[in-house]
Amino acid sequence: MNLIKVGIIGYGFSTKCFHLPFILALPDRFKVTAFFQRSEAPGDPRSAKRGTHCTVDHPEAKHYRTADEFFADPDVQVVIDSDFLTLQHLIQNDALGDVKEVEIHYDVDFPFWMRNMNKKFYTPGDGMMFGLEQQIFDSLSPQDPRFGVEPTGLNGTLTTSYCFDDGSQNLDSASKKYVGRYPTLRGHWLGFYENLADAIQKETKIAVEPGQSRDGIRTIELGRMSHAQGRGVPWA
Repeated sequence: MNLIKVGIIGYGFSTKCFHLPFILALPDRFKVTAFFQRSEAPGDPRSAKRGTHCTVDHPEAKHYRTADEFFADPDVQVVIDSDFLTLQHLIQNDALGDVKEVEIHYDVDFPFWMRNMNKKFYTPGDGMMFGLEQQIFDSLSPQDPRFGVEPTGLNGTLTTSYCFDDGSQNLDSASKKYVGRYPTLRGHWLGFYENLADAIQKETKIAVEPGQSRDGIRTIELGRMSHAQGRGVPWA
């Protein structure tokens, strides 16, 4: 199988932590051939070469004038993937029924990486919502056997009206619900680039469609709008 030659635009924190380690972990699929940096993003979307395969994480989409214009371009195929495999597994197996509302948050006590987040004015793509809200990173190499493995003490509590997993849940006599610490599935960020290689070589379809990626960004935009206006806002 021919190697896919990779050119990387920009060599900052995102590239070094969220992309390059996973590309290098698949030497039988990818070969990094070039880096391009210290150049302004193209002002005209039409300057993108047609037929070029690329991936972009969310901060890049803001450079395309608007994310709507970016995802509306029929000549650009984009995948943005920030998944919670355990939650996906539970939903796909109907453990949670018809999900109406979800609350996801970080329980941290002013960690060191937040100390420099002191900008007073917002610019598109800045802030925690466009940062760790979209992705959780691990300091291990993706080839390390511990990569993506969460300590059992951090397992989430699964509460259901019927017993979904008898290995982790027990009937709570007070609530009449089945409650237990459900094991967190191993994360698999490497799967993003495995799927990308397969899709480029026409072996499978891309895992996340561009429209789904755009919806993720729109959710963040609406969240900021809701906060600024002090009210719930409809999806639009």
